[in-house]
Amino acid sequence: MEQDQKKALAAAEAGIDAAIKLPSGSSFGLETLNLDETISGNVLVDNTVSSSFTTQLLVKDKQQTFYLASYDLTNNSFTDEFSGDLTITLVKPTGDYCSGDNKFALEVSFLHQTNGLIGRKVIDECNPATISGTVDKLTSFPTTITAPAASHLLLLRIIALSNNLTGVELTINRVSGDWPLQGKTIISTAATNTGVSKKIHFFQSYPQLQSELFVTSF
Repeated sequence: MEQDQKKALAAAEAGIDAAIKLPSGSSFGLETLNLDETISGNVLVDNTVSSSFTTQLLVKDKQQTFYLASYDLTNNSFTDEFSGDLTITLVKPTGDYCSGDNKFALEVSFLHQTNGLIGRKVIDECNPATISGTVDKLTSFPTTITAPAASHLLLLRIIALSNNLTGVELTINRVSGDWPLQGKTIISTAATNTGVSKKIHFFQSYPQLQSELFVTSF
């Protein structure tokens, strides 16, 4: 049984490796890799999109790059632009987070691929710091924001006073339509003829910008 588990896992991993360079929507059976005649399974490069996206857990000064427009990895360029409304909702932390170490503000920056920064807002329910510069300040979650015309990227950065912030999780909802893919998702499933199966869910995000490039002054 242990040997079959290792074989199934190795086959699923081989499926991931073979799918890395394939475009979204691709699929194939593991038998095409000529791994082992006792192994069966399939690999899918998922192209499912949604109007809602949940971020990773963001800590102090951590930034996430969110793709508002469709991105072509081959040519390293955007194939369209986004103009419209989006709603940002707080998932974590919950409760009265403004009274402890979880106090934070969220910096929201909009970028165009060639024109750079084209808009910036700060969502601050707790007023943890005085933010200077030309910044629109919003005061509550959830909040709906109209993106500047021809936006490509949305940068989300956590501003906090305490290093003990446990992390912030957000959902970004598109008011109309679905968001483009945020990276490559590969699902590889392998099974032995004895019924042992392994499934690997692999996600590779599109390039993330360094937070040092866009810093708000205090």
